[in-house]
Amino acid sequence: SDSGMEKTLSYEKLLSEFFLNIKTHLRSMKQLNHSSAYTKYDEYDLQLNERFSAIKKQVHLALCDSIDTPTVMENIRQLITTTNIYMNRTNATVNRLLLRNIAAYITGLIDIFGLNSSVPSTDDIGFTRSTEQQASAVNVEDIAMPYVEQFALFRDAVRTQAIEVKNKEILALCDHVRNEVLPELGVRLEDRTGTNKATIKFCDPEVLRREREQALLVEKSKQEEKERRKLEQQLAKEAKEAKKKTSKEKKNTNSKDSSQPVTVETVTEGATAMTIDNSEGIN
Repeated sequence: SDSGMEKTLSYEKLLSEFFLNIKTHLRSMKQLNHSSAYTKYDEYDLQLNERFSAIKKQVHLALCDSIDTPTVMENIRQLITTTNIYMNRTNATVNRLLLRNIAAYITGLIDIFGLNSSVPSTDDIGFTRSTEQQASAVNVEDIAMPYVEQFALFRDAVRTQAIEVKNKEILALCDHVRNEVLPELGVRLEDRTGTNKATIKFCDPEVLRREREQALLVEKSKQEEKERRKLEQQLAKEAKEAKKKTSKEKKNTNSKDSSQPVTVETVTEGATAMTIDNSEGIN
């Protein structure tokens, strides 16, 4: 059904975004020396690791229960949610090794359910492609990353200055590069609230193109809804004013009629007019 397909696509997007976020953190891990890559767990690391251990137990029980797939998928969702909260803490450091362990565990589960197009190697996390596509993608990312990073840093600096001086034209150009130019090259830049450094993610250009089209449709729908509500409010206001005007005119008319005194002259004039009308009718 359409509902089932939407849920499937939503879940796939949840996984894809999660793996992209993990890879962003792991990318900086490559730049660290061996000792710096392994850090002692702090309070937040311990909390995440405890949650990770608890979910692994729940998943194991679900797999033993005639492979209870819905329960496994729900536990994966909960683990992703918890890990995202951990990663999105403001000005917080993350334990990259712990993140890699979680991502590798989830990768193993989706491989068990046959969601990967090819068997991943021990170093792979996330959805894998064919061996040829995978090798090509790795080469492109490794080669392009230094250049993309420098460009992103330059854009960050320009964007920060534009925000400070409130230059809308420069900000619009920064948005254009992010939304229109880089996606066609398979690069997604994500501006983060509270930081001047954009996150870099490599994605399939076709996927980014569809996301952009979907975002434009959503924005168009919101704008149409906004205009519809504005028109409804305007019509309601005009109807209210028209009703108020009609009521006021009716009130003034009734007030004028009731204020006119009834005298002998007015009664006589009315009777005379009636007599004349009757006589004309007889003739």
